[in-house]
Amino acid sequence: MKYLFILYFSFIYFPNTLAQVNGTESDIKWELQITDPEFELKYFKLGPSDYKAFMAKTSWRCSTSATQKRGKIELKKLFCDYSVEKTGTVTTTVSCSPSRPYSEATLEIYDERKDLTFQVMLNCRKSTP
Repeated sequence: MKYLFILYFSFIYFPNTLAQVNGTESDIKWELQITDPEFELKYFKLGPSDYKAFMAKTSWRCSTSATQKRGKIELKKLFCDYSVEKTGTVTTTVSCSPSRPYSEATLEIYDERKDLTFQVMLNCRKSTP
């Protein structure tokens, strides 16, 4: 019975401890905000995978990359392509780490075909325990 309890305890406790030590459970939250020409704000919480935002009324297509980890630093890239043909691309990178708990990048994009201006902001924030 004692061994059964130890086995059960190790399956419950140790995987959670190892995940926190290895940093697989991220405490950094990612957000994408899009402000359209009518100043309507669209807000998306992002996970670790890539994301393609739908932007109505424009020829721009914006997406984010999957989260990359380099040591204690987490990175995400924001890509905005002009039209489906990808005639022009703008890319920026946002990074967060324990020493840099907040970061953001804002792109102001202009749609020449429809004479509209959009703002796209990618930010990261280290959540406090």
